[in-house]
Order: sequence, then structure tokens, then C-alpha cells
Amino acid sequence: MLDILVITAPIYLCIFTGWLFTRIGLFRRSDMDTLGAFVMNVALPSLVFLSIARRPLGEVANPTYLLGYAVTSLVLLVGAYLWARRINRTPRAAAAFDAMGSGGANSGYVGFPLLMVVMPSVAGVVFGMNVLVESLITVPLALFWAERGEDASSLLRSIRRSVTSMLRMPVFIGLLAGIVASAVSLPLPAVVVTSFDLFGRASTGLALFAVGGLLVGLSLRGNVARIVGEYDLRQSAC
Repeated sequence: MLDILVITAPIYLCIFTGWLFTRIGLFRRSDMDTLGAFVMNVALPSLVFLSIARRPLGEVANPTYLLGYAVTSLVLLVGAYLWARRINRTPRAAAAFDAMGSGGANSGYVGFPLLMVVMPSVAGVVFGMNVLVESLITVPLALFWAERGEDASSLLRSIRRSVTSMLRMPVFIGLLAGIVASAVSLPLPAVVVTSFDLFGRASTGLALFAVGGLLVGLSLRGNVARIVGEYDLRQSAC
């Protein structure tokens, strides 16, 4: 139990610090968007690139992990959507976002920081694989539901839009660049490694701090039933 607290306590402390500093006015809630943009567009791409570029290409992609993550995400996503639509009678668009709350992992702001604490050596590679699954499966499916698509062409449009967006993401560009560097065994200058490493180290704390700051002003009123429903579904899946 103590070992678990040692791992989780710093995470909650970082989130609480972000909430507290924003709550007392040292930061504005809008500042969290800027911090989040830095994490997603600079810090995480740097870390993902280094994590992959310095590994043999055979270690970059794990088919077992990709399959397991994709299947688990789909089960939770579909289950939450059906629960929202048939049990809670939630409108289609809102049900799609409820489904994302259960099946769409918050890899960048919560999952990745947690993995950095538990298994830092593989955190960057795992995050890169998560991005692929989420961009190709969970996000397109949620968009398909939200847009009331009824035919395959609508789903294909959602996938195409998600893939186009993914190709423009700095995280994906860092992932692709890392794969190329790994494939050709590209030697990285020390100045590049040190610079990217400094950016990457900033990702964990800033991501959790931003999550805490974004909680300021949010209210549970009117959303308790939906939150409890998603929680029950997660527990059942586990």
C-alpha cells in the first residue's frame, strides 16, 4: 500500500498544486491552455523522438500491446456509448463524448505522467503507440457517432479527418522522425540529445499542473449520474 502511495501521491500533489495556484489567482485558467500546448507541441514530441530514436527499430512497435490497447479501448468505447444511449437516454452527440470519457484514454496529460513515474524507460514508446491507436480508432469512431453518421462513408470521412489531423501533430511528427532515425541508426549530436531531453523532462510536471488548473471552475452538479455511469462501466470492464 505504501509503495502505491509513493507512486500516486506526487501525481495528485502536482494536480492539486495546479488547482490551488489557479484558484488563488497566481495563474489564470486560460494559462493552462498555454502550458498544455507546450506539453503537447514541444515537450512530448521531444521525449517521444528521443525515446524511439535511441532504440533498435524492433523495439519501437509491440504488436501485442497495440492489439490489447485497441481491443480494450473499443470495448470500453462501445460499451459506454450503448450505456449512455440505451440506459441514460443521452442524445447521440453527448453520448459520443461520454464514450470518450470511458474509452478514450487521457494518454498525454495523465497516462503518460503516470507511466513516467512507474516505467520511465518505455514511457515515450508506449505513448507513441497510444497516439496511433487513438488517432486511428477511438477518435474517428467517437466523431462518427457525434455526427450521426449512418453509413460507411461517414465513418471513412471521420477516419480520414483524424488521420489528417494526426499527420499534423508534433507528437506524430516526433514519432515518425524517431522511427526514421532508429531505422537508419542516425547518430544524434550531444547538443540535440541534451536539448530534447530538457524539453522532455518538463512534460510530466507541466501536464499534471495543467490538469489541476483546468479543474478550477468546473462543477459536478448535473453530471454526477453520467460520471457514475462511466465509472461503473470501467469497473465492470476491469
